[in-house]
Amino acid sequence: MRLISMMKKVFVLMATISMVLVIALVSCGEKGCGKIDIVRLDEKIYSYGNVGITERDEMKAEYGDALDVWCQLMGCGTAADSTLLQMSQSRVMSAFVPGVRERFTAIDSIAEVVFLLEDNIGKILNDSVERKYYTVISPFNQSVYLADSMVFVALNHYLGSDYKGYGYFEQYQRATKTARHLPYDIAEAIISTLYPFEAGESSTVLNVMLYNGAVLAAVEAVVADADIAEAMGYSADQMAWLDQNESMAWNAIITKRLLYSSSLGDADRLTRPAPSTTIVHQQSPGRLGRYIGYKIVKSYMENNSERDYVKLLQPSFYNDNQSLVLSGYNGGK
Repeated sequence: MRLISMMKKVFVLMATISMVLVIALVSCGEKGCGKIDIVRLDEKIYSYGNVGITERDEMKAEYGDALDVWCQLMGCGTAADSTLLQMSQSRVMSAFVPGVRERFTAIDSIAEVVFLLEDNIGKILNDSVERKYYTVISPFNQSVYLADSMVFVALNHYLGSDYKGYGYFEQYQRATKTARHLPYDIAEAIISTLYPFEAGESSTVLNVMLYNGAVLAAVEAVVADADIAEAMGYSADQMAWLDQNESMAWNAIITKRLLYSSSLGDADRLTRPAPSTTIVHQQSPGRLGRYIGYKIVKSYMENNSERDYVKLLQPSFYNDNQSLVLSGYNGGK
């Protein structure tokens, strides 16, 4: 009985360690990597109401700029004492702080992931911005916020697909609420901010798909050991469906005259997060247009020996319908 009890304790300990280190396993592998400074702003805000005036003043003196920006992003104005007190005692803090503390006992692994991610963004996208990172708890659906050179990561969005507090989310939403998905969200937030979509005079669904595909290809390039299924939030079954039905889906987009549609609604239904892309097929995964755009971009890169992701993120690429022709993409046949 003692042996069984001991084994159970060891199992629980190993499971906890695995959760803490899961992100590091995604990024550093056997290479090892440095760390970037990340401020636990979530903990500082949560503890604000339990410390004295001296500690509060010290906190605002050291992190005042970040606190001001975060309060503005939350629609609370500047980081006044009353505002920070209200935030520290809010329902969302009370609801998520226990889960965040349990799942993220330390953030060294996140710091390693971010270090490597920033290094790749600098090399691959020629970006020299030195960003400062802060962990927060957000009451909104957005999980990563960028403001100037600050990045705020809402840890309450990465507590695991099985987290009880996510019960009201649909499965396709819970699939991305894991620690493993965190670097993909950060990468996409940075890339789409550096290179936002610029509509042309006659932009079509194809142009939106190409832009989405270029962003996804860039995310894949800067996230170490990236997995496209993880980046899309797809399960193994969904990837299998795409492998078997890519040609059919491409033909459906063409025959339904969606490819050159100028309707923003059509573009949205093809690329937004959703349980499925019903405009193409009832069983197709959500964001099918984004995945097809990625396949077109990858085909273009292969057939044109193109490795410059900055060029692919320019309007001259994604707003040019010739990019599809030059890609040689034929529905994955």
